[in-house]
Amino acid sequence: EARVGGATLEAVLKAPCDALKQAQVDTVVLGCTHYPFAAGEIRRLLGDGVALVDTAHAIAARAEALWPGNVHPDRVPPLLCLQSTGEPSTLERMARHWLGTDLQCDRIAA
Repeated sequence: EARVGGATLEAVLKAPCDALKQAQVDTVVLGCTHYPFAAGEIRRLLGDGVALVDTAHAIAARAEALWPGNVHPDRVPPLLCLQSTGEPSTLERMARHWLGTDLQCDRIAA
């Protein structure tokens, strides 16, 4: 089951966070829609002296504006469609965990 946190996430984040700490950054921009899911662990590894800027909503809004057939207030909302350039089963597990629904994910070219 998908979950946020634990040794695996820490192992992935430790080296980049250590490099940022060594560079003495004071602000880190979370530049993708999925980074806020790991923000707690990023904050823990960087410490309270580093500000995190969450851009997820802005990125999602921009992606929606660029997406073919994007949603407009006068249209019926589309069904939820999952697409990933990565392993589809990973996103399917995340949807089941965070959205409480079983959805099929299609793999698309990067």
